[in-house]
Amino acid sequence: IEEFHPNVLLVGNAVSRQAQEWALGKDISLVVNVKKSLLEQIARCTDATIIETLGDLINRNPITVGQCEHFYVEKYIEKHIKGSNEVTESSKTLMFFKNCPKPFACTVSISSLN
Repeated sequence: IEEFHPNVLLVGNAVSRQAQEWALGKDISLVVNVKKSLLEQIARCTDATIIETLGDLINRNPITVGQCEHFYVEKYIEKHIKGSNEVTESSKTLMFFKNCPKPFACTVSISSLN
C-alpha cells in the first residue's frame, strides 16, 4: 500500500490497531467501515480501483489510485427544536472529494473519525 503513496485510505471493514497506527505514522487519513456501495461511488468519481484482497496488491493486478484535487472532512451541527423551546443537537461528519476526474455527485456521511 505504501508504494502507492495514498493520502486517504477507505476500507470496507474494521482494521487492526497496528494498521491504524501505521496509517497515522504515514500521515494517511484512514476511514473504516465504509459501505461497499459508497466505495464503488467514490471509486467511480476518483477513477480508483477497489482492492478486494491484499492478494490483489501482491499479485500486481492492474491498480489505479484514485485522484481528487481536494479532500477534506467537515462536521456539521444540526439544531432541532422540539415542543416548547426544547433544543437538541445532532452532528454529521461529511467527507468531500472535490475536483475528481469524473464529475459524478456523491456525498459521504460518516459517524466519526478516530
